[in-house]
Amino acid sequence: VRNAMQMAIDLEAITESFYNGQAEYYTPFVTFVHSDLYQKYNTLPKSVTKVLHYNPEGAKKLLAEAGYPKGFKTNIVYALPRDPGIAEILQAYLADIGVDAELKGYEWPTFNSIRLGKKHNAFVMHWNWTMPSPTHLLQVFTDPTHQFNLSAANDPEFNELVGKLAKEFDKEKRDAMIRRADNMTIEKSLYISMPHPLRFNIWHPWLRGYTGESV
Repeated sequence: VRNAMQMAIDLEAITESFYNGQAEYYTPFVTFVHSDLYQKYNTLPKSVTKVLHYNPEGAKKLLAEAGYPKGFKTNIVYALPRDPGIAEILQAYLADIGVDAELKGYEWPTFNSIRLGKKHNAFVMHWNWTMPSPTHLLQVFTDPTHQFNLSAANDPEFNELVGKLAKEFDKEKRDAMIRRADNMTIEKSLYISMPHPLRFNIWHPWLRGYTGESV
């Protein structure tokens, strides 16, 4: 079902229209701030692009195989005024495969209590932070015990891999494991990836010791 949700979304169309081309096609946990660890969309293995590729008919087939030939009802929780546009786009794509998603927009205090209290029972619109450590988000957003594991991900194969890479000191082996773990989050749809809008940091030339970092 999670794979079907991902395959129902046209990431390229959203990137080119909603973001006017100012976005990356997908949002990995290991982002472009992590230099050579980051995998551009056109360098991803086929096992990943197969899930990210827009394929509504394939999504309907997966839903039927999962016991939902006519789709189902769900909801999308999002923050106001931050995400109504992208939430409406997601709702429309899901409707195309028979998934009826009610939009539930909340002002920040209420939204924050819902997400941090894990009170959502379906979709919750969230965002990736930009962290210096390439493993930080892999652990935070997928650890079954962590507050920010909002997708309720708890995959034994993935958990085992992340546990091993946390103890691996050989850089080449560790890098390969990090890329594999990042790919696995898409292959298994541990979360639903949307385009990653580009952000621009601008600062005065006399500011020293700062190179655009953010969290």
